[in-house]
Amino acid sequence: MPPLCRNTAWHYPYKKIDLSLLEKGADLLLGSHDFSAFSTKKSDNPICNIEKISIEKPNSYLIKIFITGDRFLYKMARTLIGTLVQVGTKEILLPDLKDLFSHKLRKKAGVTAPPHGLCLEKVYYDPQFP
Repeated sequence: MPPLCRNTAWHYPYKKIDLSLLEKGADLLLGSHDFSAFSTKKSDNPICNIEKISIEKPNSYLIKIFITGDRFLYKMARTLIGTLVQVGTKEILLPDLKDLFSHKLRKKAGVTAPPHGLCLEKVYYDPQFP
């Protein structure tokens, strides 16, 4: 990874990430679910709707993941990324990823990715919202 990216990307040299597994894992996260297992804090309403997860590989050393949802719990985006990376490296199996919604246990989900490279790109507001 280029040294200029050290503060804007998660350097993950440990294992090769299988993009097809990453995409299959992302597909399992889509929809409205109880995302308690992906948050480090309890929430009164842990139901979130993930509308879209897109994955891009613009070059040999970078993977970009974009998540669109109606809301996110505390550290949910970082835990989703960390879990997807562990799915892509076969540390977490796809059936185990699906079971996280019923187990609701944070310790069963993947690592929390560091904040490097995480950014809020856009906020969509409901036009009916006053």
